[in-house]
Amino acid sequence: MIRVVLFSLSVVLLPLAIYVAYVHLFKRPERTIGEVIADAPIYWLGGIGILLMVAGLVFYAPNDGASPGKKYHAPEYRDGKIVPGYFE
Repeated sequence: MIRVVLFSLSVVLLPLAIYVAYVHLFKRPERTIGEVIADAPIYWLGGIGILLMVAGLVFYAPNDGASPGKKYHAPEYRDGKIVPGYFE
């Protein structure tokens, strides 16, 4: 669960990280990272991050590979090999 939370948080913070890197490296390198973050358009960058997260959910959610009503068989160890999970 912590992996999912950290991944979602990183996707939301990705626009802020890109903005800070761009401003700090190319626009105003004399400013500290804290000053750049303090002057950043946080609401816009957060909104873009949330849109990225929603777009990812919309794109990946229907691609689970199974039709409705199919039964999932978990991966198992059989005859010395791991048999991957499958839908039946």
